[in-house]
Amino acid sequence: FYVWDPLALSPRPNARDEYRRFVPRIFEMLTSGRDAYALAAHLSALESGMLASPADEARVRAAAELMIAHRDLLEGGTA
Repeated sequence: FYVWDPLALSPRPNARDEYRRFVPRIFEMLTSGRDAYALAAHLSALESGMLASPADEARVRAAAELMIAHRDLLEGGTA
């Protein structure tokens, strides 16, 4: 299960590293306090670039909000 999987790679274990190059920037955005809007814009740009077509904005926004919610949960120290 991937939170953000624009290429639908989750069923292919040998392709799981396809998004690895995006992790550092997404992690930096999360740890620097960026909001869901900024994260969604970044994911949308990545998705559009990979697929050469418009991103699925609803899916991108849902993924960004989930990542932000988990960040906030971790920062709050509760699980």
